[in-house]
Amino acid sequence: MSESEDDDYPFEWRSGDLMTWIKQQVGARVSPKVELVDLRGRGAGRGVVANTDINLNEELFSIPLSAAFSVKTSSLLKTHLGPTVQRLDDWLALTLALLFEKGQGDRSKWSAYMNVFPASFDTLMYWTQAELDELKGCAVLDKIGKVDAEKAFTEQLVPFIKRNAYMFPQFTASKEVNNIDATILRSAHVMATLIMAYAFDLEEELEDGASDDDLSEVLKSQKAMVPLADMFNADGDRNNAHLIQSADYLNMVALKSIRQGEEIFNDYGQLPRSDLLRRYGYVTDRYKNWDVVEISVDLVFRVVFDRHRFDDESKKQRLGLAQQQWHISSDSFELTRNQTSTGFEFDPALYLLVDALTMDAATLQEEIDANETPEEPRFTLEMGVALREVLLTHLKSYKTTIAEDAALLQDDHLAKRLRMAVEVRLGEKELIAIAMDGLQNRVEDMSGGLKRIDETREREDERVQTAQSKKRKI
Repeated sequence: MSESEDDDYPFEWRSGDLMTWIKQQVGARVSPKVELVDLRGRGAGRGVVANTDINLNEELFSIPLSAAFSVKTSSLLKTHLGPTVQRLDDWLALTLALLFEKGQGDRSKWSAYMNVFPASFDTLMYWTQAELDELKGCAVLDKIGKVDAEKAFTEQLVPFIKRNAYMFPQFTASKEVNNIDATILRSAHVMATLIMAYAFDLEEELEDGASDDDLSEVLKSQKAMVPLADMFNADGDRNNAHLIQSADYLNMVALKSIRQGEEIFNDYGQLPRSDLLRRYGYVTDRYKNWDVVEISVDLVFRVVFDRHRFDDESKKQRLGLAQQQWHISSDSFELTRNQTSTGFEFDPALYLLVDALTMDAATLQEEIDANETPEEPRFTLEMGVALREVLLTHLKSYKTTIAEDAALLQDDHLAKRLRMAVEVRLGEKELIAIAMDGLQNRVEDMSGGLKRIDETREREDERVQTAQSKKRKI
């Protein structure tokens, strides 16, 4: 994300005005030990650094909940449109509230905050189709949600804004007033992107009369933008600060001692780099450990049933065993990097599914008759061969090989978005390679090191060829 250049209102002035505004909020506290700085030189926009040593658990800032931007604190809620806005989905309502405040310009209480919002984005929502094609094979392509978002905006926000156009002067004053629908859609996408990147889920208070025993039933979350908190960059390895919500305040505290000059990092949690790119528009190796590859159930079915020409009744029995008796209901299975020290382990449910789809007819009938889920999924050589085929098939869905991607990353002039796409897809392919090594090791352990999957497949191919040859002779 990047901020638009404005010589009349430079980057540093915007940062200074934001800090002044925050400190003016009743009850707000900002430690003199932290400073909002310009990190554009390293592609990080703004960031927060320590200007003197900070101790463990020391408060970095404290902001009252009333200074967090939400539907409840927006000026829009105080207008005659408030009741209608409250009936909207939280995400749509917050998008609308941001659009309203944007239209108020300097009259908005939140103008100093909104003036530091970026004006351009590298999140996947803004990629061209050609750029998205570089992520072919990555499950993140199905999670962008642009079509669903535009449908919601078109059906709910656009009509609302047009009916109340005088409340949103930025659209009636636009040079594109004759194409107001498209202008509203573009602006709505910008605000929704900001929400996805910056918003926190804050807990609301207990309803009147509710007891602590009712807490889990009554507590709800609301999306809110937290000034200054969203200026902290994130780092999965160097995370040294954490936002804590109390009854009336949001407090950022140090998770460890921080030396003078060090940047202070919040954390997004264990996000794969594909989600980092989708939500925030950047990629870093520091989130590499949480990369994920999603193996779809449909791919498993297709690969196994291509290998085994079961009749329809056999397929029905196997699917019934897996889905009804063994309760496997996932649409996909995740391969992840953060594995145990004993080696790579697949999702047990994936093992069970492949077992149900590959076991011989006699074993299948025994499992159906037993009518119980195995305590531990078994592993057979045939399962290993089938899983290998699944992984290889998924690997072929990417545009390039591991070697080709590694070579691309050596190019210092590679376009930014292409580089990020290559890093994401290479990380997934490396993870598949790790999974295949783990699979190979398990097969070797099971067979005493005397058999390899490749040899098993070669022998199977020879048998198929021999059988076909005999049929032709007959």
